[in-house]
Amino acid sequence: MKVNYKTFMSFCVFVVFILFSIASTDDDTKKSSSPSNTSPKDTYQKPLGNGDSSCRYAIESRIRSIDGMHTGIEYKGDGMFMALVASPTTNYEYKVVYFYTDSDCEITNVQVR
Repeated sequence: MKVNYKTFMSFCVFVVFILFSIASTDDDTKKSSSPSNTSPKDTYQKPLGNGDSSCRYAIESRIRSIDGMHTGIEYKGDGMFMALVASPTTNYEYKVVYFYTDSDCEITNVQVR
């Protein structure tokens, strides 16, 4: 049986074309499906910075959690709050307490003076 050279070459070019088409289609679907497979939680980045005066509720909550009392909470700027706090562990003697918050109103540091 005699094989025609032109037909054989056409067939090989056709097979190579199909293989490249499938490979490039597979790469395109991987690229386009990657962002849709990630949840918003995975791509969320926490904002950087310090808290503001609206974080006062976090300070009041922390003081209540130790059964404490305060005479006032003052926002000093840059995420820092100052409060006079008394608690049962200090025989209700007031201490100056500095609370530092981040942009999510999480308390990052506490200093008692």
